[in-house]
Amino acid sequence: VKEAVEYARRNLARAAGSSGAQLGLMKKAMGLLAFGPETSCGRYREMYAEARWADLEEDFKRDAYRLYGMTAESVLELVLKVGISALKTPACGDERAVNKECPTCTFPFVKMLEGLPCSHHVHSSLVCKMTGDVMDEHNPPLVLPN
Repeated sequence: VKEAVEYARRNLARAAGSSGAQLGLMKKAMGLLAFGPETSCGRYREMYAEARWADLEEDFKRDAYRLYGMTAESVLELVLKVGISALKTPACGDERAVNKECPTCTFPFVKMLEGLPCSHHVHSSLVCKMTGDVMDEHNPPLVLPN
């Protein structure tokens, strides 16, 4: 333990720099050299807790993404979200207005729609609910006389 403390004083004190939060965390980590995993001291027991592994995993991922200039989301997912938001209308995601020809109404994209904004459509088109075909001069909408 004595050798570890000497090593920490020699090498880790410079790594902590002048940041108060980082220096406090470094002191707490050096205290782990004296206290084992079975300690009754709450300050150090939380550092040995199983839940701490999830925090360390998140810290590692965040630092690796920052180091390599990556984003947490894949580039493919970001590009798909941009394309879907260009097609999304206020009716998208509504189970009563599902259109089988609409790419945003298909299964894999429905989950992506939740946090995306709707696009502004100046021109609208009528789609037959029964067939899913676009209504135009060759396929006019039918209205009953009553």
